[in-house]
Amino acid sequence: MAKIKVLSLLQPWAELVVIGAKKIETRGWNTQYRGELYIHSSAKFLQSDLDLRLYDKNFAEYLTDDVVYKMKLGHIIGKVELHDVHSTNDSLLRAALNSEEKSFGDYSENRYAWRLRNPVKFKSPKPAKGALSIWEFEHDDLHCCTKCQLPSEQLRTEHKHNIDGHMVNMMEPGERLCPECCANLKLPNLHTINEQRKAPLHSYYNEVAEQQYRNQKLK
Repeated sequence: MAKIKVLSLLQPWAELVVIGAKKIETRGWNTQYRGELYIHSSAKFLQSDLDLRLYDKNFAEYLTDDVVYKMKLGHIIGKVELHDVHSTNDSLLRAALNSEEKSFGDYSENRYAWRLRNPVKFKSPKPAKGALSIWEFEHDDLHCCTKCQLPSEQLRTEHKHNIDGHMVNMMEPGERLCPECCANLKLPNLHTINEQRKAPLHSYYNEVAEQQYRNQKLK
């Protein structure tokens, strides 16, 4: 079984985190954990929190009617990287806060500012029951995406891309990826391309150049 670290947040705070609008999560407690942190939207919400968009422009900018309508409750909706924690008593932190972070967080004294980066919002949120503090979501890794570590019913072992007329699998051997992670794949490195083509890529380019030279001589 595989385990991931998860933090449950009320909506709309969970949504603001995974879309990258809220880069600091303020908590009344500290943590020594650093690394990948999955964001779970709690099953309940307060209407007063959603109504913040009616009189605060920072909320209104991100929480449009369409966004609010599509917000998930009781789901793991994305992930971020927790890379640092500061005390809210830190004068440098408070001086660097922009208008949005001031609106989205509680920077009262003796609290903690969790610095977040690399937000990802999942196109296919995963239902889960939340818990307090940072909790672990355990699942069968045989049916989970190799990259995001979340279960998926549409795991793929191939995701091919046309490179100069050759269909190259952009996934590494042994990978099983969900459609969302496939969509975020980068082009494979030269070594991977060469291995799949069973011939150096530069040889292919040399063949093309030679053919072009011959064609010019025939004109």
